Amino acid sequence: MRLLVVEDNAVQRCIIQSMLTDGEVAIEGVGTGEDFRARCAGEQYDALIIDLMLPDVDGLSLISELRADYDSTPIIVISGLSKLADKVRCLEAGADDYLVKPFSHVELLARVRAVTRRSFRMRGGAVRVGHLFIDERARRATCGDDVLDLTPSEFRLLLLLARRLDQDVSREAIAAIQSARRGECSANAVDKLVSRLRTALGKVDAGVAVRTIRGGGYSLELVTSTSSRDAQ
Repeated sequence: MRLLVVEDNAVQRCIIQSMLTDGEVAIEGVGTGEDFRARCAGEQYDALIIDLMLPDVDGLSLISELRADYDSTPIIVISGLSKLADKVRCLEAGADDYLVKPFSHVELLARVRAVTRRSFRMRGGAVRVGHLFIDERARRATCGDDVLDLTPSEFRLLLLLARRLDQDVSREAIAAIQSARRGECSANAVDKLVSRLRTALGKVDAGVAVRTIRGGGYSLELVTSTSSRDAQ
């Protein structure tokens, strides 16, 4: 297993590396967001460990950038911020887990193993939900022999919802993923984007539908073939 950690505190970074490195785990460490971006651009890792408080960039921005680039590598956030709102923002941006400092390195390794196991269905650059096959690398979604006619924004939204199957995804989280690539994304733009994705899903027997969540969000849910075309 190959891991990458971005932690600006050199002492903590060295401790994490020394505690987690063994015969089956190799962990590399960097101290800035820019170094982290450079490593991720040129290498592949089984999991990423991201500290939120970095000297040059917010760790949350790194998460949004990775997910906007269709990178599904499991992400664990490590942070001294313990408020629920901080955890929710990171999870909605695409993080898979959140660990508050100080923490046991045994627990960190256990969480790494857990998120890498859960990511198995996404290995090979593909996600299967309902009757859909979503190829992240080719940036294409198919349903049987049908190829969904999706814009890049619609594809990013489908991928985000598929990763969070049956989970509530806020309008803010959707806007964050879109704005990481295109700039600001308003609530009205998010609603129109969801509407277009629903139309695309309604043209095939997707086996999933986008549901509106009371309070301002959406979720992708498995549905029967007869209801998948008209779910709201």
